[in-house]
Amino acid sequence: MTVRTAIVLPMAKDFGDARLEEFKLLLELAHVPLIIEPASLQRTPRRDMIAYLLDAGYVNHLAHVALSSSDSSTTDGIRGTSDIERKLERERIMTLFDLFKGQQVHLTISHRGRVRLSELNQQLKTGRVRDPLGVLIDGRHLDNDLQMARYAASVDTPLSVVFSDMNGMKAINDTFSHAAGDVALRAYFDAVASVVQNLGEAYRRGGDEVVTLLPSKNAFEAAALFDTICKWFGGELVRHGGQELPRLSLSVGIVTATNSEATVASLLERADREMYRAKSETRREPRPSAIAVEGEIVVRLIGSERSRAQ
Repeated sequence: MTVRTAIVLPMAKDFGDARLEEFKLLLELAHVPLIIEPASLQRTPRRDMIAYLLDAGYVNHLAHVALSSSDSSTTDGIRGTSDIERKLERERIMTLFDLFKGQQVHLTISHRGRVRLSELNQQLKTGRVRDPLGVLIDGRHLDNDLQMARYAASVDTPLSVVFSDMNGMKAINDTFSHAAGDVALRAYFDAVASVVQNLGEAYRRGGDEVVTLLPSKNAFEAAALFDTICKWFGGELVRHGGQELPRLSLSVGIVTATNSEATVASLLERADREMYRAKSETRREPRPSAIAVEGEIVVRLIGSERSRAQ
């Protein structure tokens, strides 16, 4: 069995939302057992969280006991109606004892812990609101959801973060009206939401800035999805007040994470940088859509898939 060793947990000042912290640890345990060095924890929320997980049976349940000594004498004096129950109780007590003494403890996720992980995933996403147009998720939820998504990122399950922006939005607002701009925005958001659907989640950060999270999608797959979005959006006949708006296009930046090391801020900054690299290639008329992928020198330029004929 693979075990990641010598994990020193941060001090309490780094402890964030309790549910998110619990989600992070259980998610890591779902990938590999851990050896925790809690000596620096002392009386901190993280130590209390580990104690809670042990007491609730979310970690070190049947799988952990199966690796322990089968000597029945080790269960003498321990309450329980069966030998396995007494072993479970003994292991829980001894691990809690080591934890509070600041000694090394081994943690594995239990079946109950995997159920808890699924529950936390749903709880952390409950109550999210939509943007004012009612299409995308409001950007206030992005940081928390990106935190959760990056913890699950791995070589086998990469996370692609996509930053997209509509070209010429200011010109539409200035030339036609902000109401016309809202019509164009809705077409843009609908294109993203329709193509992404259950493959990921898209957030409106403000104005025409959209961040899309695509779990288990590599850069190639993310670029293919946004190629479809750009073609769909660019082929839309968008009208307002009897007038046809100029051809619509997007600038798209894509970065991909294969582990949890990159911070939320760095992922967004890198995706934003790629988006501006794409936008620099769209300064022509009619403005094409452009996709820039981190690590790729060439920016992909995309035209309309459908005719703009009346």
